[in-house]
Amino acid sequence: KKSLHPKWKLWGEMTVGQQGEALKEVMPYMEKYAKLLTKGIKWQGDVIHGDCTLHKFGKGGGHQLCGPPPEPDKCSFISFGINDDPSFDQEIAEEWKCRGFAGDPTVHHPSKLHPKVTFHNLGASMVMENEERKVNKGGGEEWWSTSMPSLRRFLGLERIEIIKL
Repeated sequence: KKSLHPKWKLWGEMTVGQQGEALKEVMPYMEKYAKLLTKGIKWQGDVIHGDCTLHKFGKGGGHQLCGPPPEPDKCSFISFGINDDPSFDQEIAEEWKCRGFAGDPTVHHPSKLHPKVTFHNLGASMVMENEERKVNKGGGEEWWSTSMPSLRRFLGLERIEIIKL
């Protein structure tokens, strides 16, 4: 892959020296952001302050959920932006027995990712313009998108236990 931005390169395009310089440049900002995100949170291994256990899903535990699992076969989830990795959606369905709706207008997958998970080339409506849309990810076609309330009503769900964006 090659960066579409005239000024910035993708990590894989950089030499080791350029990667080091890039890290030096962004590290102060990353540290400030991390402090904002973790203010008041005390990390203790896989447990956040309190009695909330983190449950890891997806390749390498890339997505984490806090709290007890929902009641099996009575939970639902909506997951947008799955890209080329439906592992989060498949694992939630398999381990927690949740029924799911996965959407991403930039990729193609079979309509059934798992017996309990369907895939749709649909995006989530956003307040701000989507960065991937700005760089034309997924081609020049217009994206179909929906709001969370509209999707919940369409699916006939009274409540949604898990939302991943």
